[in-house]
Amino acid sequence: MSKKLQKPISILTSVTTTLWLSGLAMLAPMSALAVDVVDGDLIRNPSAAGMAQFDIYIVKLAGAKKFKRLILSPHVFESYKHFDKNGDGNNWNDVMDVSQAVMDGYVTSDLVREISTDPVYRLHAEEGADTGSKYWLNMTAETFTPVFDAESIYTINGTDSAGYTAGANVTDPNAAFPPSAETSEGTLTVALAADTPAAGSTVPNAARVPFTKINLTASNGDVTVDSLTVKRVGLAQDAALAGLDVIDGDTNLSINETAKTLNSVHEATFNDDIKVANGTTKPIILSANMAASLTNYAGETPALSLTSITLKGTAALNGTLPITGNAMTNNSTITIGSATVGPGAYQNATSSSIQVGKQDYTFMSFQVQAGSTEKVEFSQVKIYQQGSASLSTDLKNMELLAETTKIADGVVKSNQYVTFNFDKITLDKGQIKQFQVRADVESGSARTVDLGIYRTTDLLVKGVTYNYNITPTYSGAGTSSGNPVLSDREFTISNGTVEVQRSNEITATNIAVANNQYLGAFKFTVKGESVDVSALTLTITSSTSGNIEDALTGVELVDPNGNVVAGPTDITNNAVTVAWTDTFTAPIGDTVYKVRADLATNGGWSTNDTIYVKFTPSAMTIRGGVTSNTITATPSSSVSGNTQTVKAAALTVTRNTLPADGNIIVNQQAVTLTSWNFDASNSGEDIRITQIAFAGRGQSATNTGSLTVYADGVQQSPINDAISTQPNTSTFSLETPIIVKKGTSAKIELKGNKTTVASDATENWGMADSAGANVTAYGLSTSNAVTETLTPDHGPTLTNKVNGTLTIETSNNPSSAILLAGSTGNVFSNVKLTAQDEDLRLDQLRVLLADGGYAFSGLTGEYRDVTNVALYVGTTKLGNASIPSTGEYTFNFDADTLTILKGTGNAKTVTIKADMSTIDPNTDNAPGTNSADLKIGFGGANGVKTTGKSSNTEISTTTYETYNNSTSSAMVLRSSKPTVALPTASARLGAASSLAGGGNIGLYAFKVTADASGGDVLLYRTTFVFATTGVDLASVLIKDQNGSTIKAAVNPTVANPASPQYYYTATFDNPDFTVDTTVPSTEAIKVPAGESRTFTVYGTVTNASTGDAISTFLVGDTASTSNEVNTSNYATQFGTPDYNFASEVGNFVWSDNYKQKNIEGTGGNNATTANQWYNGHLVPGLENAVSTTVYVVGY
Repeated sequence: MSKKLQKPISILTSVTTTLWLSGLAMLAPMSALAVDVVDGDLIRNPSAAGMAQFDIYIVKLAGAKKFKRLILSPHVFESYKHFDKNGDGNNWNDVMDVSQAVMDGYVTSDLVREISTDPVYRLHAEEGADTGSKYWLNMTAETFTPVFDAESIYTINGTDSAGYTAGANVTDPNAAFPPSAETSEGTLTVALAADTPAAGSTVPNAARVPFTKINLTASNGDVTVDSLTVKRVGLAQDAALAGLDVIDGDTNLSINETAKTLNSVHEATFNDDIKVANGTTKPIILSANMAASLTNYAGETPALSLTSITLKGTAALNGTLPITGNAMTNNSTITIGSATVGPGAYQNATSSSIQVGKQDYTFMSFQVQAGSTEKVEFSQVKIYQQGSASLSTDLKNMELLAETTKIADGVVKSNQYVTFNFDKITLDKGQIKQFQVRADVESGSARTVDLGIYRTTDLLVKGVTYNYNITPTYSGAGTSSGNPVLSDREFTISNGTVEVQRSNEITATNIAVANNQYLGAFKFTVKGESVDVSALTLTITSSTSGNIEDALTGVELVDPNGNVVAGPTDITNNAVTVAWTDTFTAPIGDTVYKVRADLATNGGWSTNDTIYVKFTPSAMTIRGGVTSNTITATPSSSVSGNTQTVKAAALTVTRNTLPADGNIIVNQQAVTLTSWNFDASNSGEDIRITQIAFAGRGQSATNTGSLTVYADGVQQSPINDAISTQPNTSTFSLETPIIVKKGTSAKIELKGNKTTVASDATENWGMADSAGANVTAYGLSTSNAVTETLTPDHGPTLTNKVNGTLTIETSNNPSSAILLAGSTGNVFSNVKLTAQDEDLRLDQLRVLLADGGYAFSGLTGEYRDVTNVALYVGTTKLGNASIPSTGEYTFNFDADTLTILKGTGNAKTVTIKADMSTIDPNTDNAPGTNSADLKIGFGGANGVKTTGKSSNTEISTTTYETYNNSTSSAMVLRSSKPTVALPTASARLGAASSLAGGGNIGLYAFKVTADASGGDVLLYRTTFVFATTGVDLASVLIKDQNGSTIKAAVNPTVANPASPQYYYTATFDNPDFTVDTTVPSTEAIKVPAGESRTFTVYGTVTNASTGDAISTFLVGDTASTSNEVNTSNYATQFGTPDYNFASEVGNFVWSDNYKQKNIEGTGGNNATTANQWYNGHLVPGLENAVSTTVYVVGY
């Protein structure tokens, strides 16, 4: 019986078909209803309801599997000559009548493959008609196999296949079938594009001359254009236009496969679908290829008009037709350039043996030569495949090369066309350029590749001078005046290929002395065509001391669906081989076959014996399923499966580290009491556990109920009550046995509910202690009892507690800082709350605001200095409120506001943020007070209230709540602040980098920036220390960024002659401060809000030589309790520093000028006489230190 007879398809016969049959006589039964159906028989049920009684199916048998497939139509039925099994020339009387019960015994298949092709299609017959659709299952074997049965695929002929209309490809095997039809239900608005070509000239031999640009816009749904009609209008003759094309305005590719010519009414209809997605616009261009000569048409003015458009589905048209572009004037005198296309220099000889898997093979070569009139640009070519191979599936990675350099990847438009777009290549007059089309051969055994160019304008060439597309001429071998205009040589794809590799689907693992043990797996990679394997010899290698022929039997090869494709076969005596001669078909793609066998219990196997299987792929007997050619698989060396180790069933039981000794709380549910590792990694088979017994001991074990076993987190049955006495055993006879796969382990836990507790009483839950706990287990394959290896352990000691605990402490709190009046979201404190033993519900937080107790400030901070306090956990706000005059506010929370999970890693950090009040220049506490310092926290141990989620008890007293700290650092309120930037080697700020040359050198520089959200900043004093090595220093002065001297030159004071070390204090007051000569009495330097000022300290350096250096730093301040700093903080009150800077209070003096005083004059209104001045403590950049970072200038 031929393969054709074994594999055709089943399809519906419609009412019209039945009438065509000229009565029922043609379906006279071949035999009675009680028949034996064999592979290839035709069957129907004459007693079926309605038209189903005329449905004819063809049967396919595959081992124990039975399939049937419906025949589409009488035409298809009669196309299969082998249906005439009795040889009388009439297929119809070979149909067998069967009962519905027999019919139901066959699974209906809708999977087919056309003879001599590889793609598999899924069929759908239209109800009540002789038509249907076919959908290519475009997916890998790995995707196909889990859903579909490859043995249900029928092979059909071309007539059968042609009876179905191709639908959309199917890539998801689980998608609804048949796929939803393509929708075309929106509204298509058709309009002339604003950038339609202006009126111009046409010239002879010009290609794709754009006449009319039209925009197609879809709304309210996708739209598909079914056809459109273009008409030549204007005072012109049709013959001037050799052909029309519709060009995709987005890609510059012709939408139509072949150019259209005008008919007797001057029209051309284009039937190529144009899809416009909802909400998008698709521009199209109506273009013409001009005749080679326009002499007889000179001066005529043709135009192209869209006269009609037909839409698919329920789509509606919006627009007025016709739509006509500008007229063009025919010019017969201009001669544009030319291009000649012909066979190329890289052509390969015709071959009938192009192997599947061949890569980068040149299937076509062509050349382009520019004419003598003008340079030309080449940017696009559409290649035509006239052979039988598919560009979509048989050839892959198509690419275009200019000479030997790749310039473009191909875009496959259909099985026959591939397009290449690339950057323009310019050819000088007379220049020739060679091109080649390469591809990889993926499949297609016995099919042909014959590439070419179908029509003249499929190669896009444009003249550089006249800027017209050119219609090329074609000359040389392989060219034709018809279509295709150029053909390369024909190549035939030869037989497929087979490569075999070890597969790790069967890893190196343990196996049991039992039936159906997997010994190895091999991946067959088949390309080009399916293959029939009719002989495969497997070699067995084992370390057993027994006779392998007796120890191993029933060796078989299994496909991915678990079907046996070869064997079972016993080992050949004295050869240690298995010779399979069963024929099986390996499909295209990757397929993993597994070797399976029975290990005899009396075969002499010992624990740790090893076994592996191997074979030599090249020694297999293989023929191509399409070509019938003999195929030699690769490699020629043997391929071995992974080694298997024979093991007895084994289970090792040990206690897990967690849970460790700890506390448990009353009312806790599903508390993990003990956890164990059931390890079958050293077992030869899976382990089935039917019973587990846990031993409880300790006073509180008797009030732990709802005892439940969990296996890898999955609850098991039954659930046991609490033990009545202790020590005692709780035995679980599992309703569903726990299976531990060989080579793996399982986590077995015992959980329970705590109903009551005796505080500080303990309990333990363990295995195999004096209470007699144990495990009952069996081998899954052999059902042999397994004696586990158990390490006895009482389990963790669990202490019963009435409730959990809470720890309160600060975490990464900000240091003391200056906060600006009116600023918001200032972080004061980060308070970490840690729960232990049970989850805690946050009930209440009492926020307390108080004076910072900072001796630096003599002013008391209070509630009026902040406008709002907010609490956050991360970015989630828990609440916010204004602080009343009591200085505290209590936040109460709903039960679901915040839960603090037990455990150190689950701590929650509550961030306290505050918005600062504004400051009045004349009045304190209105509402805020300048220089007030304050702290915020949670008011001690009673400031945080939580409730245990399990115990439902408030966590209180020092027994259960540990309060470490929640209070912030002291923050100081001011209206503005300076930020000081110090010089570094990478950012010198204008300071010198070398002492070379000596003289007046910039030894140091610094930049002061006034905060943009605050007010101006005033500077009154800066102090510097210089340490010299081998040089002399004199005449120190300061200049601003404009080069103006703001402190006149003086010699620095020698502090330590032995070092030597100097210091220099610059006080910016009258008369030393001379920066503003128009107002000589100006005092202090103003830095406007949001601006910066840079200052450079110069000194006269003499006697400098190699190795000498001067090190300088700006002196800062630490906190101080002196009156100059807190209560009497006038600028003039700060005494002039001497060398003992650590005890000084005025090394760096500045003001936020919150009293808004003038810096001119020396009277009481001058800013320096107001008590609003501060030293450098807390100033950003001064590092809260006396000695800031040193800047060194060396020689």
